[in-house]
Amino acid sequence: MMDIIVKNGTIIDGTGKDRFKADLAIKEDKIVQIGDLRSLEAKEVIDAKGKIVSPGFIDPHSHADLSLLVWPENEANVMQGITTTIGGNCGFSPAPLTDLYLFTAWEFNLLYKVKPSYYKDMDLFVDLDKMREAFKSLYNLDLDYKTMAEFFTKAEKQGFSVNMYQLVGHNTIRTAVLGKDYKREPIAEELEKMKELVKQAMKAGCRGFSTGLDYIGSYANTEEIIELAKVAKEFGGIYATHFRQMDNVDEEDELGTIKGIKEAIKIARNANISAELSHMFPAMLLSSADPLEKKKKATQIIVDLINNARQEGIDVFFDVIPSISGGGSSNPNFGRFFRPWVLAAGSYDQFLRNLNIPDYVEAIKRDVKNNEYGWLKLGEWPFDEMIFIVKSEVKEFENKSVRTIMKEKGWNFIDAMIEICKRAPYTKIRFDINTPNEWIQEILKHPLSMPCSDGLSFNQDSEFGLDFPLNVYPHPNNFCYTIRYLTQYPKERLEDSIRAMTGLPAEVFNIKDRGVLKEGNYADIVVFSPKNLATNENYITPGTFPDGINYVIINGQITAKDKKHTGAKAGRFL
Repeated sequence: MMDIIVKNGTIIDGTGKDRFKADLAIKEDKIVQIGDLRSLEAKEVIDAKGKIVSPGFIDPHSHADLSLLVWPENEANVMQGITTTIGGNCGFSPAPLTDLYLFTAWEFNLLYKVKPSYYKDMDLFVDLDKMREAFKSLYNLDLDYKTMAEFFTKAEKQGFSVNMYQLVGHNTIRTAVLGKDYKREPIAEELEKMKELVKQAMKAGCRGFSTGLDYIGSYANTEEIIELAKVAKEFGGIYATHFRQMDNVDEEDELGTIKGIKEAIKIARNANISAELSHMFPAMLLSSADPLEKKKKATQIIVDLINNARQEGIDVFFDVIPSISGGGSSNPNFGRFFRPWVLAAGSYDQFLRNLNIPDYVEAIKRDVKNNEYGWLKLGEWPFDEMIFIVKSEVKEFENKSVRTIMKEKGWNFIDAMIEICKRAPYTKIRFDINTPNEWIQEILKHPLSMPCSDGLSFNQDSEFGLDFPLNVYPHPNNFCYTIRYLTQYPKERLEDSIRAMTGLPAEVFNIKDRGVLKEGNYADIVVFSPKNLATNENYITPGTFPDGINYVIINGQITAKDKKHTGAKAGRFL
């Protein structure tokens, strides 16, 4: 008697080979037979006629570990077919901790409870004991771990739905050793302490080491990173990097992230370690308005660097967010950009009334001119192009960027922001990260590319900001990036698209017995209807599940069925 039989389906096994029709039998947590299984019986039979049966999808760049204890069901991942996530990316991991908690850009409500601030919605460091009190107060969660070993034990005791492959983060390690004095190179003794922390994390079960070189890690030199990567390599680990992406162009004819990629390849070469280049994109030097040839040139430069490194014998791979607006968190409310004044007013309604007072408006403009508030800095980023209005009380504002509205109305940036807020205070926006759609299409054609979320562990009702309009939600990408990849950025063969989300990441991260459907492998399986796939992507109510995913099985347990989470928590640390 089998536990589950998936019958009448078309199997795409994750290797890139042609699809074939077959049944699949599961006993406990393993796939035990594939073939014509009409003679077998099972406790549960799934009829997959007209559907694809594939390995569970693997997210190669996730931050699910950071919110895993708060939302262990991880509905956002499960409902789009993800059965394994790679956590600990961008240099951030849950541990090691000392007396400081390193803010990781989702704990907005927690941070405000600990360190209330009008002008700053994030702060790098928070007293750990105070943060523990905030977690207990808001989530009834005891943040009672300091090492990765203790984190693993706590998460396993609580249970979680999606398999976790864990990296240890450079930013977190630097914080543990240097604390707030991080804007410098470590002395020899401090570097040895960092190496020891990497060693302890690897012994505890971490599978590699990650850096975030636009964050705290930006103050580290290349040699520091090489030394730490060598420790991970001693344990068979991988090096994943959010490489340096700001102000890193080598020559006038080179575009985007070239210097950072070169450094990442150098680290992989000198540490003799496999490298995963995180959420590949061409930084700030390309925009949607740039000609297609410029976008193709940027792609080719990056592809040539990677191909040349591989010809040299260096294992280099990369992942891409298949979205023009990134991942992580989102706030669709236009009023979010006026955080200091909304908080000072005591309510959004009072703030809107204040906008009718001329000297109040002049005070806002004065603050912005003096760069008092980062989100409205003039000339820092092309914010006017990046703020895209998806819904508004004033219909002529809809489906336009703020830049377009400025041109139409003859407004400057801050005047446009204030006028839109006054005339349409409940406007909903999408915040684009300025990555051209054509560039995403080009880079995802590469055979070594893998789609990723850059997201966290979220549920449908997850919310982690302040009161309207400062509430923060999961970015829609958290709920549907796999579906967007399959429907908007597909490879020529579905078999190749599936491999990029299954067999390839399993190979890159050395995940044994997963990523491919074959007898003896773990039963991480997705059953989906290709014709019914739809992202249902929604920037106004981001927690919307996609269509087309019929079943998700993780370690032999049905975890999702017809857009409903079963409550199963069969996930494991890999």
